[in-house]
Amino acid sequence: MIDDNRLAYSVAEAAEHAGVCRDTIYGAITSGALTARKLGRRTLILKAELDGYLRSLPLVAGNHPNRGNEKADRR
Repeated sequence: MIDDNRLAYSVAEAAEHAGVCRDTIYGAITSGALTARKLGRRTLILKAELDGYLRSLPLVAGNHPNRGNEKADRR
């Protein structure tokens, strides 16, 4: 489990935190959608950058940012 108090993640940790594969994270970095930093050979992704990237992804059809998902509420 990843410590949410950390300021930055490795690519593998960012992928685990976001629930995606490493290739998705590298693709987002390459396209410029996600900002990463280098520390020697390590690639680091700030938690705030990862959170911002995830929030920038398109919403699923039928979801509205100001209301909950009614289907999930029915369970």
